[in-house]
Amino acid sequence: MTLRPVVSKRYKLSTTYRIESDVNADINRFIAMPATDRYSIDLLMGHMSFGLHEYLEPGTKYVTVLRDPIERVWSEYRFLRSNTFHPLHTAVSNMSLQDYLTSNITNQASNGQTRLLCGNHKPGFPGIAARDALHEGHLQLAINNLKYHFLVAGSQEYFDETLLLLKARLKWWGWPVYVRRNVTLGKKEALTSEEAELIRSANTLDVELYQHVMNVLKSDIQRGGEKFQGQLRRFRKLNRWYQFGLLLPLHCKIVARRLIGKQ
Repeated sequence: MTLRPVVSKRYKLSTTYRIESDVNADINRFIAMPATDRYSIDLLMGHMSFGLHEYLEPGTKYVTVLRDPIERVWSEYRFLRSNTFHPLHTAVSNMSLQDYLTSNITNQASNGQTRLLCGNHKPGFPGIAARDALHEGHLQLAINNLKYHFLVAGSQEYFDETLLLLKARLKWWGWPVYVRRNVTLGKKEALTSEEAELIRSANTLDVELYQHVMNVLKSDIQRGGEKFQGQLRRFRKLNRWYQFGLLLPLHCKIVARRLIGKQ
């Protein structure tokens, strides 16, 4: 939710297709479009399983932001238990964490990120990961997809760095300033070491996948050297101003041009 406004403002509304809350219906509508209409899309944005690039112009690349698997599953579990409007709330509200992980009530609780990135979706539902058992072959397929089909695979932990890599690779003008969205308010419920181990044991492939993404991401950052670190410091300063309403996106573009001229 934080990434979407950053990316969408770079593309025309007329050439953007959004996958919203009715994920599968929106994806199926996209697939059913005439090829000429699909090929005119510059930005396909939303939750999806790997594979939709096959319906777009050849050479289309993905961008994704992963989350630490332990934190992701823990956050989802708490969200389902507390959000009375979610269709799974009633079923999950009285479940222990262990019951939730073994209930098979949602495909996101067990290696959800690996499932989506390797294209392991439910037949006929390209936006929903399947629930069948995964193995190391699925993990390797996800890693290969990241290598050959993704322009940037970042992480929430390194969100600012991810945005700067995206800016460089897509040659964006200005700074990709943002305001954090979809942030859980209030005191966070502590995760015990026993609960963390339960989640880890149910998400071993996601743990490996996330470590791989972090290794590649850190390597890319390190290659940027001091120049990248300097850009990161300036970006974070500008973004603080922007989050407090002290800077408009247009001003960020002007500042960016001036800073680039000094380099």
